[in-house]
Amino acid sequence: RRTGATGSIDVDESQVRVSLTLGLLLSGLSGTLKREIEEALDKRLR
Repeated sequence: RRTGATGSIDVDESQVRVSLTLGLLLSGLSGTLKREIEEALDKRLR
């Protein structure tokens, strides 16, 4: 079984929590992925 990424998103009244576990190949992109997720959420939740 290959694991690129697994995760979950939890939403409540005041926050959105993204939990993501990256496989070996994607772990080098963790900073980029975090930044992109944060920017996308900021843009859509304003």
